Formats: sequence, C-alpha cells, structure tokens
Amino acid sequence: MLSYADLDVNLKIKRMNPEQCVRRATTEMHQKCVMQDKKIKALKNRCRTSFGKFKCPRCRTTVPHLTTAHVGKPMRAYLDDEIRGGTFEKDVMVCVSNAHISNNAEVAIVCAKCNDTLES
Repeated sequence: MLSYADLDVNLKIKRMNPEQCVRRATTEMHQKCVMQDKKIKALKNRCRTSFGKFKCPRCRTTVPHLTTAHVGKPMRAYLDDEIRGGTFEKDVMVCVSNAHISNNAEVAIVCAKCNDTLES
C-alpha cells in the first residue's frame, strides 16, 4: 500500500495553470453531482435487466453499464461559459448549477456507443 507521501501529487498540481485547475475542478464537481442525482439513478435502475446488466433505452443493446450523456453542446462548453462570466469566483456550486439550468442542458441515459452520437 502507498502512503500519500509516496505520491507525486504536488508535481502534477504545480504543472497546471490556475485556469486548468478551475476547469478540472468544475468538471469533476459536475460529474459527481450528476452521478449522485436520484432521478438519474432511478432512470438507470429502470434499465437494469434481470442479469445485472443494462438495456440501452436508445439502441436496446444490453451493456454492462450506462452513461449519462449530454445532448448537443458538451457540458465542458457550458462550464467554460460560466467560468468566463465570473460565476466561479462567487460560488463553485452556483457555477456548476448555472451551467445546467441556465442553458437548459439535456441529458440522456444511454450506452457508451450512443453517448458518442449525442454530444456534438
């Protein structure tokens, strides 16, 4: 087992400029919020088969897991717009929420193959 002292985390952080850190932080926070959303979990569970796999609601293929796809413009672009607008400096959660709500971003529960076709 490794201790944190053995990891070279500081070196990776030092190589990132502040803008990269902000972009990564908002992306990670957004992904965690989406993964923990009860509605998304419920939608995924409705697609579960009796064998523990999932059936994609779009292409009907049985797959080991489903993804949450953003329909249309990638979420990263919405987050960048919020960061440029200065929302991030006030509150990171407001920034992440605004990226979804103010842009009326759509998400779909689909397999990885369908995910690639939904984001432009």
